[in-house]
Amino acid sequence: MVLWDWNFDTILGLEFIKNVSPAFMRFDQDQMRKGIGLFVDSVEKTNAFRLSMALGIPAYTLSPKGARALLEKCLPLKRHLIEVPLMGRSFTNTGIDNQMNMVYPEINAFVTLPPLGKVCKTPPRSGAGREARARWRP
Repeated sequence: MVLWDWNFDTILGLEFIKNVSPAFMRFDQDQMRKGIGLFVDSVEKTNAFRLSMALGIPAYTLSPKGARALLEKCLPLKRHLIEVPLMGRSFTNTGIDNQMNMVYPEINAFVTLPPLGKVCKTPPRSGAGREARARWRP
């Protein structure tokens, strides 16, 4: 699996070297919205890193084997806590993108930096969206 984009109003977990140094990144969604034209015209080199956590799945590619693994391990969706040990936090599974985080370490999941796609989300309208965004603010 390759994740080409993720929600910029949350965090991204990745590994530069497998099982050596996990890292979490935060992004500025408002700044991305303002600079979307520069993003589209960018010629920055993109690299792929092992994916450990991402919220939002607006653009991704799956192999048949990866699709089978995700279907088997993600469905049916169940409400439970997903632990993020490196951050000392947990969050409630509220959708398929949350559940996929449990499988990323088991499959060949990668994320591209910078992203090769970008969806600029509008501010959440539901209470659940506001709660999710608030969970990741320091």
